[in-house]
Amino acid sequence: MPKGRRWYEFWKGDEEAVFEQNIAHDVDRADTHELNTSIQAAYMMTLFNGEAPYTIEQIRTYLRNPAANIEQIRRMSDYAYYSNGVITSAIDYMRSMHTLDSVIVSKSKARDGSKPRSYARNKARMEATLNAIRYKQLIRDAIFKDAKDGMYIAYFETRQGAPDLKRALSDYEVANIMELNDTGLSAMVIPLPLSHTKIISRRNNVFQVAFDLRYFDGLTEDALRVRLAGFPKEIQDGWDKYTHSQLNGCWLPLSTDHTIVSKIKCGLDDPYGIPFSIAALDDINYAQYFIDTKRNVLDSVNNQIVYQTFPEGKEKGTSALTQKQQQSQHDLVKSALQRRQRNINNTSFFSLAAGTKLDKITLDIDILDEKNETAIKEDVNRAIGVSASALDGSSTGNYSTANLNLELVAANVYTWIEEI
Repeated sequence: MPKGRRWYEFWKGDEEAVFEQNIAHDVDRADTHELNTSIQAAYMMTLFNGEAPYTIEQIRTYLRNPAANIEQIRRMSDYAYYSNGVITSAIDYMRSMHTLDSVIVSKSKARDGSKPRSYARNKARMEATLNAIRYKQLIRDAIFKDAKDGMYIAYFETRQGAPDLKRALSDYEVANIMELNDTGLSAMVIPLPLSHTKIISRRNNVFQVAFDLRYFDGLTEDALRVRLAGFPKEIQDGWDKYTHSQLNGCWLPLSTDHTIVSKIKCGLDDPYGIPFSIAALDDINYAQYFIDTKRNVLDSVNNQIVYQTFPEGKEKGTSALTQKQQQSQHDLVKSALQRRQRNINNTSFFSLAAGTKLDKITLDIDILDEKNETAIKEDVNRAIGVSASALDGSSTGNYSTANLNLELVAANVYTWIEEI
């Protein structure tokens, strides 16, 4: 970094727009290409004991201003993906529908269109780099995070690594996904945590992002060492300067030459991408509420309430049976019902006094009709733009409409791939 230059905190406020800045490329800048290869452990979402974590009123409030409530919307999107089968299937199918075969093309600068002399060598290097980063896996991961979180931010880095001769790992190290291919020339794409990464501007029509160095605050020395090893050298150097008070803020702008940024359902000047399932969040919440109610009704049906009316005596409101006879008959019926519940194949027999009536409390079970649940589930399909017939062959759609819907979805996903 040039002497006397200091970093400043570019990102302030929750709803700032992204500004564009056109600059000339600094040809004298000495970029550092180094790689340390530990990846943070995957985020596992808690399902809140099967209950929806947000009410419909909260969802509608958040949707009025998605940028100001992006963290809550991402958590709701996580819940939607892990709890609703329609969202799960749609996102999984979208990230696997394209074959992602690569074709390396060289644009010739010669007037006759001939290939440059170094074409074969450069092509081999490009193929080796694509294989090293496992580009298909990378793109599918980007599609997944675009759909679930609304955006994908990663850092591409290479370096000449030294062999890792370590023969034992700590509990913290094995708890994280580790990248171990650091012998020889390594190329790697490192996903950055969205919770601590923001778009701050556009430089030469490329998004520039900043990383919040407070991400590492509160970690123990061992945990910090392992966590830092999973981040690019640029962030490692920034953390070192931050801890030595050499930076004037906690947000570290990252080089646009190494960052990969894609976002969906938003404009170029929006600081955040919006999750794929945003339009279906209230329908997902209602569908979960409907299913829970349906299960409660089913539980009530399976736990029937049976009552008996003793024969009426000579006077109104009295029974012809004595107190002792009433208790004996009550215990007899109760015992027979309990035996039947324990063994449905068992036959229970008992005799009752003349005039005794047995009955049960009936419940309205119209909600158990399958067509009600199907209609509610299809509301989710319509909200995300993926038909039920395209996902599982159900509903009343035909082949032509399902095929057209798949073509539209594939074209939409392809626009996401173009940004990666």
